[in-house]
Amino acid sequence: MAGSPSFYELAKRMQIQDPARSIRDLAPIIRRLNNFVLTTHVNPDGDGLGSELALAMALRELGKSAAILNHSETPENYRWLDPGREIRRFSPERDLPAIERAEAIVILDTNQPDRLRSLEPFVLASKARKIVIDHHLDAHPFAEHYAIDEEATSTGEIVYRLILALGDVAVTKEIARALYAAIMTDTGSFRFPRTDPEIHRIAAHLIERGADPTEIYVNVYESWTPGRLRLLGAALTSMKTACEGKLAYLVC
Repeated sequence: MAGSPSFYELAKRMQIQDPARSIRDLAPIIRRLNNFVLTTHVNPDGDGLGSELALAMALRELGKSAAILNHSETPENYRWLDPGREIRRFSPERDLPAIERAEAIVILDTNQPDRLRSLEPFVLASKARKIVIDHHLDAHPFAEHYAIDEEATSTGEIVYRLILALGDVAVTKEIARALYAAIMTDTGSFRFPRTDPEIHRIAAHLIERGADPTEIYVNVYESWTPGRLRLLGAALTSMKTACEGKLAYLVC
């Protein structure tokens, strides 16, 4: 479209650097700060949830405060990742003090502020530094710091590299599990085209640190909660067939 900014203009406006350099530059900034709020996009997936949980745990290992506030409830098939219920559905009455105290707000797996939904006006109005960690390039410059790598398989991969760059952080079993879930879900269980030897090396390290691939896969894709079973039952009850049984469709 005529008049639209080019990729390079957007990159300059959003201060996007070489991905490795952006992580190196971001790590000392994070080390200097103490109070963080982390969030991800509406209807969060495994990448957004796993990334924010892993980063929050790493920040706490460094003695920092990290609150996770999301617009949406955590989907049932990801709640096992958060047994302590660290992720909170955002409530302005309860959670605005955390945003007001924050020295940095970290937005993971999106850089479109409107995808934060109810958090958007509070994030944009906050005087805290805004940090975006993402593997999508979207034309929404609003933050002070960007760690964006379009070639990364997932935001979880970028968070993994950031945690290593922070130093003094042990990749615990809980961090490894959250990062493995993030990477597994956004690579389609390591099937998508960007799956390369390096991401398998990262996955191997996470397994060595305690991530259980079978447990994670089963919990994400094969756990049938009562709600999910009821939904399946309702769908099958409404199923109709056509073309001599060759076509099946659901009636909503």
